Amino acid sequence: MVIGASSAKGFEPTGTEGVRGPDESSTENGYVNDLADIESDHDVALDIHNLACPGETIEYMSSGGDNCYSTPTTMLAKAQSSLKSLHNEDGIVTIDLGFNDIRPCLHEFSVGRKCVADAITTVKKVLPTVLSKLKAASGPRVEFVGIPYGDPFLSHYLVGATGPRLARFTLMAIESLDRALVQVYSNAHIDVANIVGKFKLRDTALVRRSNGERVPKNVAMACVTTWMCREPPWGPDDHPNNRGYRMIAQSVFASLRGGEK
Repeated sequence: MVIGASSAKGFEPTGTEGVRGPDESSTENGYVNDLADIESDHDVALDIHNLACPGETIEYMSSGGDNCYSTPTTMLAKAQSSLKSLHNEDGIVTIDLGFNDIRPCLHEFSVGRKCVADAITTVKKVLPTVLSKLKAASGPRVEFVGIPYGDPFLSHYLVGATGPRLARFTLMAIESLDRALVQVYSNAHIDVANIVGKFKLRDTALVRRSNGERVPKNVAMACVTTWMCREPPWGPDDHPNNRGYRMIAQSVFASLRGGEK
């Protein structure tokens, strides 16, 4: 079962330009599909129940207000119902929430620090209750995996003299979110995919991009795993690309097998 927002749904740009940037749509190239392929290679067949909704926040998840579920039904209520109906089956539940809670704080040329702090407070307050309800509804053979985040906005590093400073601020915001998520998941005894390590989020060693430009490793990774460094109509777009989705799936798979070295 998949719980989350547009990246969990599997969104990517379509190659056409919209009013606010690249048009986007769901695809079958998301990390959930990749995870099913990886599990299939290990003789495990997954039936995908994708409840994700573009724009989903943790508050929408529990209280409603998104574009996919009509109150009183929420994504949380739908997930609880589905988990109860599958109570005696083996299963995996991936939880990909939190990014949209701070995303409005990460403006194109600034970072709202109070906005970030308030959003993270909400994550710490609401997510534990969500996890408790999900676990109470699940059967004994269900494994949960929490998914923290890379920072697609590290691409700001490439934009002008103030770019590196803005990239540092977005990284601080994402790292604060990830610390909060890891704490909440750990308190709930839920494994966490090693996204931070997989996407080299803290690696600032200089590397050379394909165009010859030398940039920090984490910036280069943001460029090759998302659409943020692409020109219109394909970018900039903060969703993972096929490589990024595959890496998320690999991290989830590794967490299910005891962790990523």
